[in-house]
Amino acid sequence: MRGIIVQAGSVLLLGSIASVGFAGGRYANPPVGLVEVQQSCTKALEAAQKGDTAAALESAKAARKTAVASYKEISTMPMEVGSSTTKKAIAALEANNTAEAITELQHCKEKLDSEVDYYKKEGKL
Repeated sequence: MRGIIVQAGSVLLLGSIASVGFAGGRYANPPVGLVEVQQSCTKALEAAQKGDTAAALESAKAARKTAVASYKEISTMPMEVGSSTTKKAIAALEANNTAEAITELQHCKEKLDSEVDYYKKEGKL
C-alpha cells in the first residue's frame, strides 16, 4: 500500500514539473534577427517564384545564417523554423527543385509573418 502511494505521489510530482515545461507561449521579447530572417525569407520566396534561383539562394542563405546565429544565442521556435526551412529550401534550390523550395519558403514566411505580427501587436517591434 505504501509503495502505491509513493508511486502515485511520484507520478503527480513529475507530472506537475513536466506541465510547467509545456506551459508554452512566446518569449517576452522577439528573438534577435526575427525581422531580418522574415525579410530575407520573403525575398528568397519572391525570387524563387520569379525563377531567379541565384537571388533566391543568396537570400535563403542570408536568412539561414541570421537564424542560426540567433538560435545559438537563445533557442526559439521562430529561429528554429527559419533555420530548418531555409536549409531545406537551399538544398532544393541547389538541386534545381524550385517547386519544393517555394513550398519551404512559403512555410517560413507564414510562420515568421505571424511571429512578427504578434510582436508588433505587443509593441515589441
